[in-house]
Amino acid sequence: MAVRKLKNYIDGKWCDPMGAQYIDVENPSTGEVIAQVPLTSREETNRAIEAAHGAYQSWRNVPVARRTEYLFKLLSFLREDEEKISRILVEEMGKSLPDASAEMKRVFENVEVACGMSVLQQGDKLIGASFEMDGEVIRLPMGVFTMIAPFNFPAMVPFWFLPYAIATGNTFVLKASKQVPCTMNYITELIDRTGLPAGVFNLVNGDKTVADAFMEHPLVIGVSLGIHPHLPGSGEKVCHQWKTVPGYGKCQKSSSGDAGCADPRSDTKYDHLLFWMCRTALYGSFCYSMCGG
Repeated sequence: MAVRKLKNYIDGKWCDPMGAQYIDVENPSTGEVIAQVPLTSREETNRAIEAAHGAYQSWRNVPVARRTEYLFKLLSFLREDEEKISRILVEEMGKSLPDASAEMKRVFENVEVACGMSVLQQGDKLIGASFEMDGEVIRLPMGVFTMIAPFNFPAMVPFWFLPYAIATGNTFVLKASKQVPCTMNYITELIDRTGLPAGVFNLVNGDKTVADAFMEHPLVIGVSLGIHPHLPGSGEKVCHQWKTVPGYGKCQKSSSGDAGCADPRSDTKYDHLLFWMCRTALYGSFCYSMCGG
């Protein structure tokens, strides 16, 4: 049977990157090739960014209550397909089904919070801040935001950023990890089903070429990184990204919650602790697994 080739989602349409190379996506448990992911060119990535910028011109003027309607629809679709998405996570990433399900719960929570953006984005006003001076804070959309997603939480970490960008009137371009692209590929199908206007959300598969285009393109306002460079396991690529983004005058958002820790106490059952540490080491995702100990 032919191996499925993943596509990009740009300007509301699924498309094959022109002239792209493909690499295998393997099930880490069996070594089976489950899909092939394209390494998108800079030109194709720029097209996604430009589509997001074009969509921003009208999306920023859509009332927040209308923007969150799409997130309510997405939340419903995600809940309906929770088990299917969890099993995709298991197949391509190697974590257990209970851990994949726990990751999906975090996805739901972030969408739920973003659905309350009509309250969250309210401004502030300070009367009499100084002599003949009042102070006012107004929260407004900014433009195109991008994200370079990590491999260890293919669904959860993108949703630390994606629903909030959409709800606040910005547009979004996501690069899924080339190691685990199938999860976000399927979630993008659900996003497409919501009827979200073309260009508001875009998915681009690839490697460093895509990440560099995100950092360098003048239309990109900010870049989200899925892991902080000072955390264990962040690697040289993340450190490079963390140092490079500010140099282009862009906002940078890097999470610091990917690393967990174990703090044994005097009554710790060390056989349980060792079991959960070893279990976690199999797939490099620590945050939830220690709860089982």
